[in-house]
Amino acid sequence: WQEAATNYKYALSAGPSEQLRDLIYQGLGLAYLALDNPLEAKLTIDKISNPELRLFSQGTYYLKMKNSIEALETFNLFILNHPDSLFLASAYLNKADILYEMGRLNDSYAVYKTILDTFSGPEYTKTLNRARYGIAWCHLKMGKFSDAVEGFKSTLEGADDLVVKVSSQIQIADAYQETKEYDKALEVYTNLLKNYPNTIYADYIQFQIGVVSLRKNDLENALLALRNLKRN
Repeated sequence: WQEAATNYKYALSAGPSEQLRDLIYQGLGLAYLALDNPLEAKLTIDKISNPELRLFSQGTYYLKMKNSIEALETFNLFILNHPDSLFLASAYLNKADILYEMGRLNDSYAVYKTILDTFSGPEYTKTLNRARYGIAWCHLKMGKFSDAVEGFKSTLEGADDLVVKVSSQIQIADAYQETKEYDKALEVYTNLLKNYPNTIYADYIQFQIGVVSLRKNDLENALLALRNLKRN
């Protein structure tokens, strides 16, 4: 990040065009954020001359600072003032994510649904998949386990991110466990461990295999799973 900031400064000193200078300010501001210098980050982002890019970047700043209220207000303002922006889908997605983190599940669900109803085309594939993922999480938090399972399954179809792919399958297994469909849960957990043995979720998956085996009263496999967890 320090090297990135240094090179952004070199780029600024080379007298770039206004459009390029704005993009440099955006990148430099985010680099300062990563370097834990929020004041310099905000001052740099505020120098962006294009109102559309500046407002979106300010929303991103508040989001990364975990200032949910300011971030939500900024993205609401962006959606209102820039309805034709190329950043519009991302603004909606950020808004939905913020509402979810605030516990406003119905509002979050509504915004995710708006994304699916409004945007289409290959350029929005990743955004649409994240919206489906968000809807599935809303269903899970609302206790709608069947809807959550279907939602996570639909997310898998377009997922190219390994973390999202594994996480979605874990949520499917967790939902099966909540509805006491232990054999289905165990099948998903076991396949995950077999297909992704080095995932960051391996410990969690191994533990859940032990838990499901216990709930099935399969004490031998429960003991084996928990011993493997302890050993690894």
